[in-house]
Amino acid sequence: MIRVPSNFSYYWALLLMGYAISNSSTASQSLPYDIGEEGAKFQADSLFVSCGPDRPVISRGESIQLKASATTFEGKPFGSKLTYGWSVNTGRIEDEAAETRWDLKDTKPGNYVVTVRVTSASTEPVECSLQIVVESSERDKDTHPNDIRALRETGGSFLLPKQQERKGYNLYSYLLLGGPPSDNSRERYRETIEAYLALLPDITRLEKHFPPSELNITYLPVDAVPPGTTDIKSLAQWMLDHYDYPRARFLLRQITGDNREGPYIVSVPAPLSGPTPVSHYLWQDLSAVPAQFIRSWIKEFMNQAAQESFWEARSLPLLRLRIRSAIAVLAMALPDVQNSLDSYIKMGQSIPLQ
Repeated sequence: MIRVPSNFSYYWALLLMGYAISNSSTASQSLPYDIGEEGAKFQADSLFVSCGPDRPVISRGESIQLKASATTFEGKPFGSKLTYGWSVNTGRIEDEAAETRWDLKDTKPGNYVVTVRVTSASTEPVECSLQIVVESSERDKDTHPNDIRALRETGGSFLLPKQQERKGYNLYSYLLLGGPPSDNSRERYRETIEAYLALLPDITRLEKHFPPSELNITYLPVDAVPPGTTDIKSLAQWMLDHYDYPRARFLLRQITGDNREGPYIVSVPAPLSGPTPVSHYLWQDLSAVPAQFIRSWIKEFMNQAAQESFWEARSLPLLRLRIRSAIAVLAMALPDVQNSLDSYIKMGQSIPLQ
């Protein structure tokens, strides 16, 4: 654990811990209630930077794509010209731009941090730090037996009837469909499930290498044991036919609103159906997101979630801000998505299950 002196700026502490939060001294304006305690200190038009890798864990000898997403704090395009400067203590950065590649081909296994500094003529510089893991290969294991891991891997698991969530994971997420597919929602449902199957490895495979505390799990409720096929399209169709809609309705009862469409991604620090209601949750509503954009959204969620420690109360609001900023940049050509992000990505307080 990083120890920070009591007079040390909390913003810089967050940066040292790998969080993407903007450093600003401006007074607050009227902003959504769920931006978090620290976020309330920002102005709506101040610069906010989110950053992330295309994947949080790579094998030795690889390079990795990095991206910095700069918006106003309320998630709108930033009007001034921005310059980007990346700093690393190992490897090589190819370009000083919003998107660049980090060459780590000669880097030993371990954890590494990269920081991007974003500047404009109208604001103070803003920094964002992210962390990646270079994995050991088989030949490295005797040489590097104690690689430190601070990032969280995200895996998927099917939630079967009468099955309870396993305890001890870092973050619990649920892919929830509010009801059977309609003509309008069928393609979006299918694209979401296909992205889930393609991007999230089976959690049981990850558990062979990581303790639960280093894993984020995303559950998908089904009413039977899935078939053994590896064909994603046919398996996604099976999932649609065997999705456990009553179980999803049960889980959605902790969320305010009717929530009869979806897909929804609900993230909590503890099992959603546990005996003790969780105090807060992150809610992502994909019911109006274009089907072709779903995969990019889910990938961004996974990569940003890998940077956070969800036993800390501030983490979910910070994750919300990071996802919103990254999605805002990805959706430049989709103004309807950009203008609705505060309704698509929210924080909420849970209510007890009855």
